[in-house]
Amino acid sequence: MNWRAKITLGLIGLALLAGAAAPATAGDTAVRAGLSYGTLNSTAFDLYLQYSFEPWLDRTDYRLVPYANLGLTLWFGDKNGHPEYRNDRIWGLVAALGLRYELTAWEAIHPYLAFNVGPSYISDDEFLGRSMGGGHYIFNLRASLGARLGQEYRHSLSFDLSHYSNAYTKSENKGYNAMGLSYGYSF
Repeated sequence: MNWRAKITLGLIGLALLAGAAAPATAGDTAVRAGLSYGTLNSTAFDLYLQYSFEPWLDRTDYRLVPYANLGLTLWFGDKNGHPEYRNDRIWGLVAALGLRYELTAWEAIHPYLAFNVGPSYISDDEFLGRSMGGGHYIFNLRASLGARLGQEYRHSLSFDLSHYSNAYTKSENKGYNAMGLSYGYSF
């Protein structure tokens, strides 16, 4: 791991610790981790700090909650049999704003549908021979179908679909897609 990656991981760790130490009401701040299966038989690991703002709508049966994500994503692949591939591992920093539609009619579980979008920085513009077309700066989109549960709804489980690309800002736009599961804990 080079020095830039170590510094980036250290800064994200400090941000997570600062978020954990900051006073927050239950459910305002969460740490989320996810594991996904991606393009070209690759694996993606995500670690996010998520902050939920005050709901825009808070009705008896549902609420609409805006949120922000700051995170790290790691992509791992296998370039065996393809020596022409420049790399099989890259990392990225993600910042996104999102909106969560949460059903609150049930006492034991709060199902939700969430969508977020934002910019990303990736360590290399090529992954498993696939050019992202945007250099180091690309965009990410994520849709999640999940549920919040447990005491004070501190736990969340979700099925996530992610897409990273240059959003057609360049002619080449192959992108990277992944689908997987994530777990979050609110504090």
